[in-house]
Amino acid sequence: MKRSDQIKKYILQLKEKEIKIIKDLGDLLNSEKLRAERLDFDIKLASGKLKGKNKNKFFEKLTSTKISDNKANELLEVHKKLELACVDYFNEVEEVNDLYPACRFELFEDWLDQKLTKEPTLEDFKKTASDYIKTVIDFRTFFVTNDVKIEKEINARLKINIRAIQNIASEKDITIKGVENLDKLEVEKIEVINDSEERNFLSSGLSLKLKLTLLYKLGIIDHLRTFDSLKNNDRALSRLLHILFEEGKPDSLQPYLNSERSGKGSSAPQNNPLSLKLLERAEQILERTDLTNDEIGKFYHF
Repeated sequence: MKRSDQIKKYILQLKEKEIKIIKDLGDLLNSEKLRAERLDFDIKLASGKLKGKNKNKFFEKLTSTKISDNKANELLEVHKKLELACVDYFNEVEEVNDLYPACRFELFEDWLDQKLTKEPTLEDFKKTASDYIKTVIDFRTFFVTNDVKIEKEINARLKINIRAIQNIASEKDITIKGVENLDKLEVEKIEVINDSEERNFLSSGLSLKLKLTLLYKLGIIDHLRTFDSLKNNDRALSRLLHILFEEGKPDSLQPYLNSERSGKGSSAPQNNPLSLKLLERAEQILERTDLTNDEIGKFYHF
């Protein structure tokens, strides 16, 4: 077994011990009515984010209560061992040029070459992004350090490596989303999108009527109707939209606007741009631009 693997195994053992002490302390903290401190402690210490003065201040709080000094000190000791072991791990993998999530780009590039063929497919990028993000999540779960320099270097490298996957994908007309925030990485939320297919989807069948539906869905038509000159004047509003769309004739949208304003009393309900079919199509298009129906619904309801 490589020395770096031995160190990682030791780190994981310490993490298990830390979790056990946290559980024991949690019960004690509850008995002392320190729920807020316990929650903050669980989240920050277990994720390695309780550092420096904040960490020491928290342990002072622990030892100032009736909670066992031994338990608090035991936890502090385990955490110190974790920090030292993680620094040892970092130094070891760096010294032997080992491949790990935060490795230097030259090593990561070799890994990418093995994962991606000369003509990688959408599925290749999905698997590559997923595999790498899994290792990043695993790494950030066990790696703990109070060394600001090391932490900054690691985060910078992780971002560079993730960006490299995105850049190569972009060259192939593919976009990878959901990997921008290191603290919120989830494999299930990674999106790998074929931009050429996306453009075809957005452009195919995007009729003038559907474009109008999109404006209704976004609340833009309702906003325009707040102008007195456009409130009940479908002809004027149609001419304004014609200038914006640069499509059709000045009065092309007038029948659709009139049908929507007339509601159920419309003599031509087939012209209504708010039909169920058109609304569903509009929602699909907006979702592909990262605008969700729930988000739009906060400001505009049908």
